[in-house]
Amino acid sequence: MAEFFLALILAAVIFIFLWIGLNRKRKNRDKPVSYVCSDCGSMDCTCHKAYDKKE
Repeated sequence: MAEFFLALILAAVIFIFLWIGLNRKRKNRDKPVSYVCSDCGSMDCTCHKAYDKKE
């Protein structure tokens, strides 16, 4: 009987780790590959970095 509960707990732990891993992959996939600044039109924007430091 103890082996059954141990196997059940182990299966739950594996399921949780897989769930977290798949969610992280999905979040990374949804991010845009490139970002172009709407103010200066540059992909390597410095205007927002300077603005963020002021606040």
